[in-house]
Amino acid sequence: MAATMIASASSIRAMPSVGVSQPSSSNATRRSLARSVHACSASCACKARLAKTSFSPSAQALVAMSRRSVRSSVAARASLKVTNSVAAAHEETDSLTLKPIKEISGTIKLPGSKSLSNRVLLLAALAEGTTVIENLLDSDDIRYMVDALEKLGVEFTEDRANNKITVVGCAGQFKKDGELFLGNAGTAMRPLTAAVAAAGKGKYVLDGV
Repeated sequence: MAATMIASASSIRAMPSVGVSQPSSSNATRRSLARSVHACSASCACKARLAKTSFSPSAQALVAMSRRSVRSSVAARASLKVTNSVAAAHEETDSLTLKPIKEISGTIKLPGSKSLSNRVLLLAALAEGTTVIENLLDSDDIRYMVDALEKLGVEFTEDRANNKITVVGCAGQFKKDGELFLGNAGTAMRPLTAAVAAAGKGKYVLDGV
């Protein structure tokens, strides 16, 4: 051989030998050289020594293959470690245990419907006599309707704390006319338009946003 390799875990030494050439077809020599290079490539000191040592083209190819194999193995182990760490973190944070519910009890009072509240208010205003409305929804649309009925001369008494209102009907004849602002309350705008048109007298302007 052109050089005799003495390998350890962290270093390599090349001992020149004069007048001896390396047979290019010796399989045993190639395998021995490949094992030595593979063991030494994991060390930076080995890489530095190998860079200064002269090999035949076939030996240089084996050196390159060994280095690529070491790098691929290290990269694969690092990737596997990161993947396992991420998977473990997901197992800890994404787990949720739901125990079966055996019994649910309690009392729930649902708020009134917006559409029903505005329609009942208008019906109470057009009716004869006094109407008491309970569980009236407290919202912007309902307040626009109540304000409009007040401008039309409808009498009522409110109990906001208990969502209750008592309306004295006008028997289909509003006492006043004028401009009614209803904001964005479609449930007030549509039925009130029909009601004031059916009143038969007065001038009404219904406006909103």
